[in-house]
Amino acid sequence: LMRVQRKDFFLNEYPEECQHRLFIDIDSNISEWALQKIVDALDEVTNYAETKILRNTESGKVHMIVDVPSESFRGSLRKRAILHWLSKYLYETAELSDEYTWDEWNGDVFDLKASGIRSALSAKVAEGKLKGPGVYAPVGVDVSKLTLNQKVDIIAEYSIYAPVTGRWSREALLGFDEAEMELRAKKEASKKFKVISEYNAEKKTIPFLGVDSEVNGELLNTFIRLAPALWTDKRHWCIMLNHVKT
Repeated sequence: LMRVQRKDFFLNEYPEECQHRLFIDIDSNISEWALQKIVDALDEVTNYAETKILRNTESGKVHMIVDVPSESFRGSLRKRAILHWLSKYLYETAELSDEYTWDEWNGDVFDLKASGIRSALSAKVAEGKLKGPGVYAPVGVDVSKLTLNQKVDIIAEYSIYAPVTGRWSREALLGFDEAEMELRAKKEASKKFKVISEYNAEKKTIPFLGVDSEVNGELLNTFIRLAPALWTDKRHWCIMLNHVKT
């Protein structure tokens, strides 16, 4: 891939429900002090597990690859439970309130919905076009001076698909079980509520701001224009569209 794509080398690691190393997507140029506190906190709930750090050469955002099982093979609910538990545990244990509010950290900085990450040294590509020069690289490494074989070694070393050798502590596993039960209970409770549509199929209208408005492209564009900016970025776009459809 690197021989063919050269500077536009692009490789996503987006796992299905299979076993792989845990990855944490930190969507912020987090300080080295806070990052070390997070690594120390992870050491307390893992055994024989190294945490590897990749920092974006342009934005400073961070990918963490932790040598413990993601447990994704147990389903998406388990994966969500692990991330929800970790988000709260790391915020409290690493004492991150000096850097972020809870609302900033939970879901924005600590990405709860990341379905995968770019591999080490991969460019960002969208719709077939290169989006900026930044790549995720080991701290202190000059990417421009790496040989092809050195790049290959780094990609393999930092891949989430590398063999898992560490394991979670008993405290963490119990925490995951509790978080999973809470998420399952919320999921079951949500099924009790039935959405009643106000769409008039005969007139093809829906009440909007007190007026029966025809459902057409202009109305949908109005919904989107009224959406907060935070809901129109890449991460929230699918959620945004689901709300519009509803």
